[in-house]
Amino acid sequence: MKTLKYNIPGLCLAACSLLAQSCYEDKGNYDYTDVGSIVIEQPSDVLESKVLQSAMQDELLHVVPVIHFNGVDESNVSYVWDYVVQTVQNPEFTVLSTERELNVTCNLAADKYDLRFKATNNVTGISAYAYYQLTVMSVTTRCVLLLCEVGDNEFDISSSSISVGGSVGEHLYSQRNEGKRIPNATKLVYWNNIHSDQFLWALQSDGGQTLSPFDLTYQGEATDWFFEVPSAIRPTNIYGDVNGDAYFILSDGGIYVVNNEDAPPFKAGIRQPAPDDLDYHVEAACNVANRKARVYAFWDSKNGRFLRWDKNNGCLALFDAVDTSLPENADSFDPNKLQGYVPLFLGDGVDGKSYNLFKGDDGHMHLFLFTGTGNNIVPSEHRVLPDEMQLDKASCIWAHRYTDVIYYAIGNKIYVYEPNVPVNPYHLVYTDEDPNMCFIEMYNYSQYDHNIFAAGNSGNDGYLYNISIEESGDVSLPEDDEDEVITRNGPFERIVDIEYLLKDY
Repeated sequence: MKTLKYNIPGLCLAACSLLAQSCYEDKGNYDYTDVGSIVIEQPSDVLESKVLQSAMQDELLHVVPVIHFNGVDESNVSYVWDYVVQTVQNPEFTVLSTERELNVTCNLAADKYDLRFKATNNVTGISAYAYYQLTVMSVTTRCVLLLCEVGDNEFDISSSSISVGGSVGEHLYSQRNEGKRIPNATKLVYWNNIHSDQFLWALQSDGGQTLSPFDLTYQGEATDWFFEVPSAIRPTNIYGDVNGDAYFILSDGGIYVVNNEDAPPFKAGIRQPAPDDLDYHVEAACNVANRKARVYAFWDSKNGRFLRWDKNNGCLALFDAVDTSLPENADSFDPNKLQGYVPLFLGDGVDGKSYNLFKGDDGHMHLFLFTGTGNNIVPSEHRVLPDEMQLDKASCIWAHRYTDVIYYAIGNKIYVYEPNVPVNPYHLVYTDEDPNMCFIEMYNYSQYDHNIFAAGNSGNDGYLYNISIEESGDVSLPEDDEDEVITRNGPFERIVDIEYLLKDY
């Protein structure tokens, strides 16, 4: 058993003199007092004693030091547990407990701490120390947030851990906000960026709220998002990029830009005008991304076209017209001439591509592909999809951000569509045993994890599924180390929206 040991010196010398050789006879009398020693061990194979400790917020934090008293009366020993955040310079420790065993409810914020244990011999005043690395997690540390309808136009936020069999938290918003709920909520939006703080918003049909991404406490109203507050705030989404340089608030059909690079804190300017001064209506956008930047194409439903953001000039702009009659453009499309098309899905693109699905006025399903970089977005490909896919009946559609597959759900069935497979490009991958289940949203959070989350409702009950998938897009087969390839948490109240929340230490 590998251990770390911390001890108090065993002998205290009251008077001493040592001569290796002496030219005279030493007849002195020397007294030694054995004050004993305290040794603290931290066995790596004993859960309650090892150096690495973790605890869930609001749950029991239990650490049991292994102490050996060598010639010390334990009744003369006092104890102190204290802590400090690891990233703090010139730290000042805060006392947590004065008991031998640490056995307290963890009310620390989700973070990483140095936890210190001190045992002091009150007779001599000498102390022995042991240090632990404590990670405090919460139900909002790394999780999927669930926006649930809990009453008549009243909503609350629950959570489900991303790990199989992980923690679940219910009614977290009301717990942390004096029992209040969110009226008329429609969507949760979270951004974890490099050059700015983490942001979490709860959008409402009329207004919205800024929430703490750490504990979901209320921080402010949607009116705080603007330098000049518009007469109507009806937000449908907030977009940004990983750099955190700019955000786009889509509200009441308009685009409001937050220049987070030059004008922090988070505040948006006036409604951006269209480049041709036409009235427009934008509620959603697609994007392509490269490394840490994103560039957007905003769908203008009023005029049947896409608008782009010209970062160099800081304004909305039209796309260059595409002559699809030319041979080199025969498979492309003109993003200015999509009148009569209705979006079914606008893609969140990574690695320079974005899949977008529309229903045309011809009754067929269409795929429009944008490509580009973090500074450029261009129309690339147009194809008509098989009517048998029944995409217009899909309750949710989601394009995997890191592989060329598109998932869509119809009721309790999930299908996969592979755009680059010429033969049999789509097929059924999962049917839920509950015939009343209706999947309403799907999501993936990391290119390194072959999992998707699917939220669904059966009547008034909501469930979150964690589905392991192969690189082909099919559901994984059970293996010895992963017997459950599909797990679900619930029931929750009826789920309206889900969002992945990453607590970045």
